[in-house]
Amino acid sequence: MAIFAAKAFVSLRDSQGRVGTTRFWAGSDTADLTVYPGNIENMSAKIVACSNAALQSYTGDGPLPVEYGTNAAYAAITDEMVLVFNGATTGALTKLHVPAPKLANFAADGVTVLNSGIAGALITQAIADCLTRSGETLVYLYGFYKAARLRRRTSGVVRDPAGTGPAVP
Repeated sequence: MAIFAAKAFVSLRDSQGRVGTTRFWAGSDTADLTVYPGNIENMSAKIVACSNAALQSYTGDGPLPVEYGTNAAYAAITDEMVLVFNGATTGALTKLHVPAPKLANFAADGVTVLNSGIAGALITQAIADCLTRSGETLVYLYGFYKAARLRRRTSGVVRDPAGTGPAVP
């Protein structure tokens, strides 16, 4: 039973240069701090394997050289594969978001996450190494789906293609 926890993150860059971050709680059976880097690296590798985005950085590692993700289906970090896990004692739900997921993670409908292949490996790793926010071990996968988050526009100014300014009604 994992009784010690460390908050961890994985940052990924998509094909357009936007960066998305996945946060999770890495657990360990002992207070030995040398166990956490291995658990975090295992989770980071599984998350990167499920994503079209390139690894930017993760907990315990400095910034990596700038790389861009592949331009494929679900290439943007606004598209996410969301895995929902159940906690062992209270049944608290914990979500793990994977930005820019690979199409191979999904069934033919493009929405339902497959519980096999690279997504299945991530699910198995999460149950083995992650905790809920309150420190409970993860027991099983409760649900999974594809989500698309809308991002705020950074500018409210709209110009016409000719560049002459806003159109007058």
